[in-house]
Amino acid sequence: MAKINVKIMLKNDKELSTYTTSAIKLDNVIKYAENDIKVIVSIDNDIVTLIRENNEYQLKLIFENMKKTKGNYLLKDNNVNIKLDIFTKSLSIEENRLNIIYVLNDVLREYTLIEE
Repeated sequence: MAKINVKIMLKNDKELSTYTTSAIKLDNVIKYAENDIKVIVSIDNDIVTLIRENNEYQLKLIFENMKKTKGNYLLKDNNVNIKLDIFTKSLSIEENRLNIIYVLNDVLREYTLIEE
């Protein structure tokens, strides 16, 4: 287990959010907190799973390059599961950088994680 610093960039058609935080890396899993949201990024071969969770919800997104995948949005108070359709336009996994360009709810989005 190693403590690392990561820079995260989230982009959609309306805004770009950037922040830097500390994270924990163990094998192919990176965990960090974004305000009150716990984030887990796991890489298994060429498939990336991104989980964002707090007391109200859990969002699970699965990315595979140039493929349609299913995600899930769980509203914890009501125990309501909403199925999500994801299309990964581009998935780039490098030693210290992860970049995902994907379509979710008809909106083009981009997630980038850089180990600093």
